[in-house]
Amino acid sequence: MKNLFNKATALAAALMTLGFVSAPQALAGEFGAYTPARHSGSVSFNYINQYATELWKGSNLARVRFPYELDTLALSASYGITDKLAIEGQIGYSEVTFARNAVDPDGTREGFQDSVIGFRYRVLDETEGSPVTASVGVKGIIAGSYEASNVNSLGAGASGASLGVSVGRNFLNGITLTGEVGGRLRFDRVPEQIFTSGEVSYSFLNRATAWFGLAYTNSLGGKVLGSPGFTPADFPRVEEDHATWHGGMEIRVAKGFSLSGAYGQKFEGRNTTKDRYFRVGLSYAFH
Repeated sequence: MKNLFNKATALAAALMTLGFVSAPQALAGEFGAYTPARHSGSVSFNYINQYATELWKGSNLARVRFPYELDTLALSASYGITDKLAIEGQIGYSEVTFARNAVDPDGTREGFQDSVIGFRYRVLDETEGSPVTASVGVKGIIAGSYEASNVNSLGAGASGASLGVSVGRNFLNGITLTGEVGGRLRFDRVPEQIFTSGEVSYSFLNRATAWFGLAYTNSLGGKVLGSPGFTPADFPRVEEDHATWHGGMEIRVAKGFSLSGAYGQKFEGRNTTKDRYFRVGLSYAFH
C-alpha cells in the first residue's frame, strides 16, 4: 500500500497526457446510457480494494494458499463535446499480491492498469419523447505497464477496443433502470469477451442515490487455468468468465462534490478468483 500511494502523483501526471477520461458511473455498465450536457462533465478519484481466498480452476472452486489482494487508485473524467457526444476514459495504478515462491517471496506486482479512452453518443432521449434513453459507445484499450505472464499480473497485457449499447429509463418516483450489452476485443490472442449488466437505482432527499445491480462477462474461448501443458505465457489467454452482484450509494456533500461507496462480489466464475471488492470515491461535476 505504501508504494501504491507513492504513485498518486505519477498517476495525475499520466492522466494529463491521456486527455479527458471517464468518471466511474454510479450506475452499472462500462459505458452508461446518459451523457453529460455540452461543456459539462466530471472528474473522479477512486480507491478500489479486491480480496479473494478462493479460485475457480476451470469450474472447480478451491481455496488458495495465499490470499489474492488488489489495490487500485483510479483517476477518471468525462466531458460533453455536444449535448449528445461525450469523450471519456480512465487510468489507474495498481498493486497486487497473490502467489509466493522462492523467486518472488512477497508475491507483489504493481504498475499502471490498462487505460481506456473513447466516446459515447446518445441516440435516443426519453426527454424528447423516446420510451428510453440509449447511447452507443466505443473505447480504445491501452495496455498498462506490467508483466502479463504471471498469476498475479494486473491484466492481459494487450491493447484493444470495446463497443457497447446502453439503455436507461427514469421514473417520476426516483427509480432509474439501466441495462447494457457489449463486446471487447484484444490483440495477442487474448480471447474476445461479451459483457452485459443491469441495475436499479433510487434517488432520494435531493442529494443521495442508492443502487443495486448484476453484471456478467463471458470469454469466447481461451485456455483453462492449470490444464495440461499450461505455462505462465498462457495467463493472458485464459477463458475467464464471471458473474458479479454489487450495490452502493452516492451522496452530494457540497456544490459539485459527491462522495460514493460501493461493495460487490463474484458469485459465479470460471478460471478466475472469487473476489469481493469495495470502492470509495470523490467526484466533482462541473457545468
